[in-house]
Amino acid sequence: KDTSASEPAVPSGPVRPSDIAKGQSYAQPAPAKPVEDPEKLKNKGNELFKKADYGGAIGLYTKSIEVQESAVVYANRAMARLKLGQYKEAEADCTFSIGLDDKYVKAYSRRGTARRHLEDLLGSTEDFEMAVRLDLNSRAHPAERVTSQ
Repeated sequence: KDTSASEPAVPSGPVRPSDIAKGQSYAQPAPAKPVEDPEKLKNKGNELFKKADYGGAIGLYTKSIEVQESAVVYANRAMARLKLGQYKEAEADCTFSIGLDDKYVKAYSRRGTARRHLEDLLGSTEDFEMAVRLDLNSRAHPAERVTSQ
């Protein structure tokens, strides 16, 4: 099918005014949206979270994740979802967080909380135990670490 009559031509290189015949138009690509800094989006989300605007915080955390995935931001969004009673979504966010950083204590702790609310007591217990193990290993002095195992 010949579409040249119905659709304007897309120029292959820079277009000069002299390249366009009088009364003719051409399709231009949409200007690229500037990419927002994921760290700034996370920080703005944190500010909204502190003000108890959990829905707004979720929106900013989501934008941050769309720019660049981060274990911390998934866990932050999970916390906001916990505050709103969105336990399944919070559990999923924590699972993504753990997939990115399997040593992130807060992700296990928050997933344990979500699972407790979802009445997955075995999963909840396993997550809390992992959080405690990771936290002890990260905080304990090497000599104390031996006695805590």
